[in-house]
Amino acid sequence: MSDDTWAPMKYPGSFQGAPAFPSENPREEAWQRLLRFATPELSTSLLARFGDQAEPLRRYVQARLRQAFEFRQAARGRSVMTSPLMLYYSFLNLARAIVALREGLEGKRGHGLRFERVLDGTGLMDCAAKVQVGTFTDFLTATGRATAPHATISLREALTSIPELVLAQSSAVGHSRVAEIHVVGYMEGPLRIELVFGIAGVSEQYFRDNWQAMFPTLKDLAILGEAGARLKVTANIARSYTAISDFCHRNLLNDLMLRDDARWYLLREDRVPAWDRASYYLAAMFILSSIVRYEPDGLADLVATGSDAAWMLDRFVDKADRFFPQLMYSVATSRPMYF
Repeated sequence: MSDDTWAPMKYPGSFQGAPAFPSENPREEAWQRLLRFATPELSTSLLARFGDQAEPLRRYVQARLRQAFEFRQAARGRSVMTSPLMLYYSFLNLARAIVALREGLEGKRGHGLRFERVLDGTGLMDCAAKVQVGTFTDFLTATGRATAPHATISLREALTSIPELVLAQSSAVGHSRVAEIHVVGYMEGPLRIELVFGIAGVSEQYFRDNWQAMFPTLKDLAILGEAGARLKVTANIARSYTAISDFCHRNLLNDLMLRDDARWYLLREDRVPAWDRASYYLAAMFILSSIVRYEPDGLADLVATGSDAAWMLDRFVDKADRFFPQLMYSVATSRPMYF
């Protein structure tokens, strides 16, 4: 029997290799790790490179981390009628603290987002946020995703841009903008990595015709596979599990939970602005908190009906509470972390 009849061997595992803090309560673990940045010992060490500004920055970071934690504590046990307001201020202060740690800058006073009500009766999911100068733009710049002034994103668009909500999509928001990707790494043969895509509402033919427009960051790294929604990675990558893991972390979005069958993700860039993934949580929570403040009657009606939209908002708030702190810890340390 010829060796050519054998299929090339594949690497087992998810290629997630990254630091982890195993915990029985990952939500609390992430917050405790973030609060450690507020200790005099660690904050002084991290901010020493900013010279004379280190001490005022340390006090700035400490105050905002404490506020972020306490706003989050205040939101616990509250419904979607009130918790988004407290969670947004938690996330806002956390973003300001992380920008200060990374960039040595005290953030601008404004939110960096302006709420835009829906006046044509299309629904709360179409309420939006317009980007302005402020904390949000500071965070985008710190994560290398500066955006055009006055870019606008709706609650619907923000929710469909969050990988952790891929499996929670509903008629209330429409198809996700996130592609699920199964990474296949080969131990032998000419091909190193194959990416197998699954995108809600997108046919294999549409993918084959438009993949470079949807995923421009991959167009110089891969070519279309022979069939289906598949890409073959052509980048020069060493044949090792670690090299494949490094490629995935550089070019794809990781599953935030460690597991053997983990999927990777990538956002379509042909629909709304391409930002750091934590930015979609921040923008969505800003819009939802503004609805809590300015449109409570509409939100109350939505919740009272027990509709699919209300279910979706509950799922978002839960995922945000669980994963936004983890994402921010990863931004602070410039590497993926798992809790």
